[in-house]
Amino acid sequence: MKTPVPSNADSPDIILGRECFEKFSAVEGIFLTRQEKQLRSEMDLRRLSNDERRALILASFKEAV
Repeated sequence: MKTPVPSNADSPDIILGRECFEKFSAVEGIFLTRQEKQLRSEMDLRRLSNDERRALILASFKEAV
């Protein structure tokens, strides 16, 4: 069951969940690679903060180049 997210009428920001974001991306023809899905799972398991996630993503791109 999905956890309801409290809405803030004063905030103009819209937060998309992972499933919704994937659907929007699919319409544009953008899909995650197997490695990207694996990296995302690893970040979830390790419960990384947003800053730690960004650093890990950047490091993975630097390794690929």
